[in-house]
Amino acid sequence: MVKAGKSITKPLIIWIMVVTLVLTSIPWTEAKPKVFAHGKENHEEEEKEKKKKKNNNVERLHEIKEKRTSHSKTYQNSDLTETTELYSNPIFYQEEPKGQWLGVNNNVSEDIHDEAEKEI
Repeated sequence: MVKAGKSITKPLIIWIMVVTLVLTSIPWTEAKPKVFAHGKENHEEEEKEKKKKKNNNVERLHEIKEKRTSHSKTYQNSDLTETTELYSNPIFYQEEPKGQWLGVNNNVSEDIHDEAEKEI
């Protein structure tokens, strides 16, 4: 009688483990449609495509100088949005506090304006 119990338990445990592994490998969340407020389904891919197409038709009209920072430029777009370009290094500087942001000139020149540098 004891041997018969052992022979049933081992296959039963193996069968339960197999069923558990199969059921946990099924992506249950992806099988359900994603529904948001107001009953709309999630069409993320379609929205991304629309944004890409929309952004391709946008033109930069002019820079908004009031929104300059030391590391950024902001532009007014033709669709009344704004685009900000960020830089890792400073591209503007201020000569006086709260003054106008001026562009950094990275051009190298051989002109010497300091008398101490002329002696070297």
